[in-house]
Amino acid sequence: AQGRQRSRGEDAQHLSEVVAVGRRPSRQAVVGDDPDSPEIGAAVDRITERDIFRRFRGSRERGRSGPLQVVRLDRDCSDRPGVAFAISRKVGGAVVRNRLRRQLRVAASAATERGILVPGWYLVTVFPDAAGAPMTTLSGHLEAAIRRLPTNTSVRD
Repeated sequence: AQGRQRSRGEDAQHLSEVVAVGRRPSRQAVVGDDPDSPEIGAAVDRITERDIFRRFRGSRERGRSGPLQVVRLDRDCSDRPGVAFAISRKVGGAVVRNRLRRQLRVAASAATERGILVPGWYLVTVFPDAAGAPMTTLSGHLEAAIRRLPTNTSVRD
């Protein structure tokens, strides 16, 4: 059987078995399999409107802790917070930046569930020291930065 070549059908079958065994499950399949498990980051909305990003420049509500700075704006139309992340290339390559973004999205969702992140628009700026920081450290800095935000809103136009 060693010297025998496989036919096209056998070769295709063997290849599909190798791929099926060696492939990791996708994130969607892992998150969506259990109907009781929440989607990652589901407690916060994304900010996609350019006008909101412009308004962040005039906001005086800023809090900083370690490698994170948080800027806040009032949001009237929703009972959920909206969060955006500013992570420059100085922080690291795409893999590092995307990992930080995923970790911070989960930390923001957890902070929302604990009542720390109240409804509003938030811009989280990440500085280079955040690269390689463990999730617990990032989560602690995010919550500390949010707690340091002033309570009143003052926006310059």
